[in-house]
Amino acid sequence: SKVPVEILVQAEEALSHTVDHWGVPDANYWVHSEIEIPGPAEQTIQISANGHDAIDALIAGAAEYRSDQIALAVTDVAFGPVTSDQFKTAGWPVFNPEGTSISKTGLWAFLKQIRSALSNPRNFLPIPSLLKAPESQALLKGLTSPAMAAKEIDALTQRHLPQNLGHAIHCASDSLKEPLSELQAILEGAQTARASQSLEQLFDRIESSPGFPNELVDPFLEAITSIKQLEKQKQNLSTHHALDLVLQSCEGVKIQSERAGTVIDQLGWLELPYTAEPHLFILGLHETCVPEQAHDDGFLPESLRKEIQLYSRPQLEARDAYLLHHMLASRKASGSVKIFLCQTTPS
Repeated sequence: SKVPVEILVQAEEALSHTVDHWGVPDANYWVHSEIEIPGPAEQTIQISANGHDAIDALIAGAAEYRSDQIALAVTDVAFGPVTSDQFKTAGWPVFNPEGTSISKTGLWAFLKQIRSALSNPRNFLPIPSLLKAPESQALLKGLTSPAMAAKEIDALTQRHLPQNLGHAIHCASDSLKEPLSELQAILEGAQTARASQSLEQLFDRIESSPGFPNELVDPFLEAITSIKQLEKQKQNLSTHHALDLVLQSCEGVKIQSERAGTVIDQLGWLELPYTAEPHLFILGLHETCVPEQAHDDGFLPESLRKEIQLYSRPQLEARDAYLLHHMLASRKASGSVKIFLCQTTPS
């Protein structure tokens, strides 16, 4: 039996002819539509020379309102972590539903330092930074006083300018000698053991460090399993090259943010139509981000996508023009929209 279905479309009555019966914006209209920017335009759209200035301007503008009056969107992913950090520093903890990339964490920097040390176990240069990392307390059982070890390694570096790790151990105090010797044993042991075995031992230790993300456990172990498969095929890798492969396979992992204590949500572009807050702040409405730049596919070129009615570039442009128009129009009577652009990214 047939059941009637009523479809509700979020659009102005006067523009009902510009969307189809499913609510999909008509590319023939929206790609060439003129979007009215509330005046004065220089107050609605603010352009900064660099990313940090744009975020500073955003925070200064947001400070005029309560957090529950603001909808915040970061549409250029390059700005996501930096925006969260600067809002947090300003006393506005931000919740980012997309999470944080593992490659932006201190743990990732620590693994990079381990990789550098494994490539040359005699080299002293990466040792001070490695020893000061919080994860070293889990890696090195002899590191009982991290704060004292940090002071002593700095003093040792200035006083003796160690030429290699062995020289540093020879010059170290008794309390510093133990963790440095343990680290030397780990690095030298990795030169003779199978790469997968060394990485498993390393992972077993650092996994117990405080705040180790659960999201990394399975991808890391799966990557080590892949290393084992290579070893079975007689393709033996050095431990530091194997760690390179593990890091490459895990760098896309996202760590979920804690919502507790946050005062404002950092939203994505497609979440904005469902916000009711009167004041909208958009950072990074940059070319290739909105509208997003769809990449050509060798098997599905743009011409074929249109023919088989898959999402095409004009449809993406129409969708985003429709959304921006709606966001501006819905806050025209009460509320405001501010768009922050910049000429260079934070990096």
